[in-house]
Amino acid sequence: MNHHFVIKLHNPLAAGLAIPSWLDFITDKSMTRETFIPAVDNLFTDAHAKFWVTLEYDPQGDENWNPEEVREGLNRTYRIILQQDYKLPEGLVQRIKLVPEVEDAREIDVAHAPRHTVSRREFPDRLSRR
Repeated sequence: MNHHFVIKLHNPLAAGLAIPSWLDFITDKSMTRETFIPAVDNLFTDAHAKFWVTLEYDPQGDENWNPEEVREGLNRTYRIILQQDYKLPEGLVQRIKLVPEVEDAREIDVAHAPRHTVSRREFPDRLSRR
């Protein structure tokens, strides 16, 4: 199992769409980001856990977020992917939720499974909303 964290901030990160979506990242790690916001970075550093930052969602259009996506907060929702299988401290998600910049956070356990590659052209709406 891999541990991922989905974290929604009150405001989007300045890097915007320069951060890869998690679906793109799992097949292409050429663009990595290993810092998020200082308070959350510190929580993971204290747990001796390294991570990558990705976008949880892609914008429906390739260029930018539309007003509905911004209103729903899709532009400020991120997936933190742990670089290894770490033993994490109890209550880490609750501590992340206490960070003032964080609107919400949850942990996801992702099982390893063979991937079938699906292009965005085949199912653009389904893939843009993950």
